[in-house]
Amino acid sequence: MDTLNHDKNTQVLILFFILVFLLAIVAVLLYLALPLIFLQILIPWAPNISAILLVVFYLKEKSGVRRLASGWKKWRVSFRWYLLAHSPMFVFFLSVGIYLGSGGIPPGPNPTPLFGLSFPALAILAIFTGATGEELGWRGFALPKLQMRYSALTSSFMLGFYWGVWHIPIWILSGSLFTIESTFFFVANAILYSIIITFICNNTRGSVLLASMYHWSVNVWGEYVTSYLGLISRDAMYWIMTPITAMIAITLVVVYGPERLSRDSSLGYPELIEPESDPEVVNAKQPDYT
Repeated sequence: MDTLNHDKNTQVLILFFILVFLLAIVAVLLYLALPLIFLQILIPWAPNISAILLVVFYLKEKSGVRRLASGWKKWRVSFRWYLLAHSPMFVFFLSVGIYLGSGGIPPGPNPTPLFGLSFPALAILAIFTGATGEELGWRGFALPKLQMRYSALTSSFMLGFYWGVWHIPIWILSGSLFTIESTFFFVANAILYSIIITFICNNTRGSVLLASMYHWSVNVWGEYVTSYLGLISRDAMYWIMTPITAMIAITLVVVYGPERLSRDSSLGYPELIEPESDPEVVNAKQPDYT
């Protein structure tokens, strides 16, 4: 990348992270003043909205939004990638098994689960909030731009750290209960999740669909075993699941390498391989990723 494009890429990333933060804060403040479900859903959509605004009004790319949205259409992948995208479910239930097997006492279901919704309703709502609302921005827009300058591992650390910390002011403004311990674990897991999601994206030509599935699995199954089933407390869950997730992330780095988190660079983001190519043409060259 030449110096001019490098500088512009850096500027775009800085603007993106600032805009994501500001939009989320404004949405929270609006929701506190006018508690409408629309505004509650708008909060996690801040990354997507920020990416689209920058593509249209700052970068002014002719096919920028189409290129961005093409990540949602990358579904023709090997079944094992779908298993990995839903692997948080297995990690959560494994953690519960370890907790109960070691003599842990289930705290019982939360009488007022998240938003007071039934689990099926929560699972559906989660599709349109954090999972879909954030990933086009995080993994569709920011991640490939970070990897234009940094390694896959460094990009994952940077994005994961911001992803985790970004939630803190939202919690504070919305009055959510959290501790220093839970915040530390949340941010640490965001970094670990980010490494795993980068691995998924870098081996499926940037499938935002699979990134969203992974995000959805984290949000939904974590809430299910803690609040709905009440099999384990959130703090106990963090203490058990974090080392498991860390082992998965470390294994991926060791086996596939920190530079790309992939053995085949041709399976990475199209813009990192052929920056000027139309996404429809690029995707047509390799319709099935194994």
